[in-house]
Amino acid sequence: MYPSVSKLVEGDMSKFCYTAGVIFLLLMLQMTTAAKAGDQATLSALGKTTPKCKANGTEVLCQGVENYPANELESLIKSDATRYMELFGEDLLIGLSTRFDHPGEESLCRNSERLVYPQSGLNKDEKWLFIVNHDKYKQGIRIEECLGAGEQCSLTESFPNNYKTECRQHYVYRQLLSLSPQGRIVKEQFRFPASCKCVVKVPEM
Repeated sequence: MYPSVSKLVEGDMSKFCYTAGVIFLLLMLQMTTAAKAGDQATLSALGKTTPKCKANGTEVLCQGVENYPANELESLIKSDATRYMELFGEDLLIGLSTRFDHPGEESLCRNSERLVYPQSGLNKDEKWLFIVNHDKYKQGIRIEECLGAGEQCSLTESFPNNYKTECRQHYVYRQLLSLSPQGRIVKEQFRFPASCKCVVKVPEM
């Protein structure tokens, strides 16, 4: 007995549908892989882009970046939200007037304390990188800046003439979430002004 024409056609159609389905799935996989590769290439290019400061910038940070990639950073954060969300927050402002242990104490240098939310900063390798700081993703850093860096410290006029005093800016490194040159969200060390110190220059003997 030979199989009927209808059964042959039915078998061929089943094979055709199966093959077409496999091809479709392979094409979709290829397109998805290509899209992901394209997205990663875009992120890598952004990671290598130098941030352009347009407002509220200093020599080590900027709070208003013209080419800030907010959408791309948000997509990266949402892809692993539970890992990143606990890292957001802000420092507590202590207040310069309440930092001394005893009444009547005062700083020898003029200084200012504030919270900043940098969108770019200078890292430990002296490179400017984008920092995650927009919408609900906030990383507030307390800084203290010298208002008279290089000036003579106050109340030191009675020092011997061969001793010189100077107000000097002191920096520390803080860890923040940022965009790496490879296009990934990473923890990176950035430099921030932390205190204004009075230093005494001891004369050489």
